[in-house]
Amino acid sequence: RDGVEIVEQLEPHLPPVYVQAGPIQQVLLNLVQNGRDALRGGAGFGRIVVRTWHDDGAVRLIVEDDGPGVPRNIRERIFEPFFTTKEKGKGTGLGLSVCRTIAAAHGGDLFIQEPERGTRFVLHLPAADSAARTALN
Repeated sequence: RDGVEIVEQLEPHLPPVYVQAGPIQQVLLNLVQNGRDALRGGAGFGRIVVRTWHDDGAVRLIVEDDGPGVPRNIRERIFEPFFTTKEKGKGTGLGLSVCRTIAAAHGGDLFIQEPERGTRFVLHLPAADSAARTALN
């Protein structure tokens, strides 16, 4: 849609994570929509890569676009409630703040990394250990 290609690079054998599906879907949708909006504001085409992997007892979901990126001088503020880089009437500035709150409520984190080009958000969620699996069954 909008000339934006979405590429999935999903690791096939991830350890389980115990989360509420709806809120985590909201995080993923918000990150993809933000990437699409950033790409639409530029040349009108681009690529969003959604990637998963695990390491050190955590599962990571990466959403990365090849758009213009987040200017360095505002990177620390993008998770603040009501902070937005969008035009007036185009956003509330709550999306990333809510997404980070959802990640924290699941024992994880959401943060931005500096790729060579574009923007990369990383959702970090703890993998469920055997005790947690037993407790939920």
